[in-house]
Amino acid sequence: FDGQWDADTITDFDQDQEDVLSLSGEGEAASFAEFRGASDQVGDDVFYDLDDDGVNVITLKGTVLADLTAAAFEFG
Repeated sequence: FDGQWDADTITDFDQDQEDVLSLSGEGEAASFAEFRGASDQVGDDVFYDLDDDGVNVITLKGTVLADLTAAAFEFG
């Protein structure tokens, strides 16, 4: 993800299958810790919104925030 994308839902994210989420661009998480800090567990899904403004939102369906690892992310 880079630039402006409004909201996106990923229904098949699976870090066990080596899926990688790539975030770049000004105003987005620059580290795994920042991604985790800007994310919430909402039911069965992970909801990411760095500025809590409803812009550049990512929902990872069927994903547990506590199970995510830094290996599943790229920042830059």
